[in-house]
Amino acid sequence: MVKNEIDIKKIRDLVDDNGFKDRYNGWEIDNTPILKEHIENAKIFIRAKMKKRTSFNYDNTSYGFKHQAEHYFRDVLNNPKYISNGAFIIAMAECGYRVKQIKNPGSGINALFDCTIIK
Repeated sequence: MVKNEIDIKKIRDLVDDNGFKDRYNGWEIDNTPILKEHIENAKIFIRAKMKKRTSFNYDNTSYGFKHQAEHYFRDVLNNPKYISNGAFIIAMAECGYRVKQIKNPGSGINALFDCTIIK
């Protein structure tokens, strides 16, 4: 494990709908349950458009990827879907990607992954 990499067995306890509960920015924790539908929709995108790489991708965060997933559903599948940041983080972990929390103010809810987008 690299510094700040998250044990995927614990991922569901560490995130809420917005992302990591340990915010590093003073935001309130959102106890809104993460919907299974959001996780499953994220997995559809991940299986279709993501691939593993050996190192963490520092160019995109979970928040950026979740928006790309929503655009994929809207623009490619013509079936708009909402995916929360927390659901995307859980889906990536459950699909076998490594997860690393960004530990700085303003980005503490987001994650990095060992992945890239397939064009």
